[in-house]
Amino acid sequence: MLVFPNHVRVYVDESGDLGFGPKASRVFVVSYLIPQNIWDLHKALSRLRKRLVGDGKLLGSEFKFSRDSEVVRKKVLSLLASINMDIGIVAIEKVSVKQELREIPTRLYNYLVTHYIVSNILAYSPERIEIIVDKSMHKEAQQEFNKYLQNKIGWKFLVEHGMRVPECEVTHKNSQEEVCLQGADYVAGAAFKKFEHNDSSYYDLIKHKIRFKNSWGDIVW
Repeated sequence: MLVFPNHVRVYVDESGDLGFGPKASRVFVVSYLIPQNIWDLHKALSRLRKRLVGDGKLLGSEFKFSRDSEVVRKKVLSLLASINMDIGIVAIEKVSVKQELREIPTRLYNYLVTHYIVSNILAYSPERIEIIVDKSMHKEAQQEFNKYLQNKIGWKFLVEHGMRVPECEVTHKNSQEEVCLQGADYVAGAAFKKFEHNDSSYYDLIKHKIRFKNSWGDIVW
């Protein structure tokens, strides 16, 4: 049985890119969902998806913020706002990224995804952590990410805070197979709209659920 907060499960996704060319995004956003009851989140999103597909309002087999209509976006975000969970967001202006990190985007990604999430999870004093991320990396990158995360957890819990190191499991899933990852995609998309395009209409629907906020540069929450 999953018992929050002893057992913390985190769903992670991002929006934007880590390129630095003229066509690259100005910001990069990582979002993560920490539900108190994963089954409540999974069931609510699955039911909404089934209903919207039946009504012909949802195209495709999954929620996708970048593709879905305004009607669907607002329904999904309003649902997420009603679920008992914590939301975290990491938002960076890429002009603030040091040159050495710009040259190694995988290292930058691993740091942004793991450092703040692990630091903030300390608040729960968990005995077990599960991190679920979108399966977008190749096998070697997945292995590097998993190792980086395990090292980060050991350092943050034991070395910095003298806490027992929790068990940790990292899973890379296809978002089509995991509706809770689709929820993380939606939060990332809403935050990206706010910080990249100065459109807070979607972000405002879930802002009261955001417990953890971390940023680089001149991000205005």
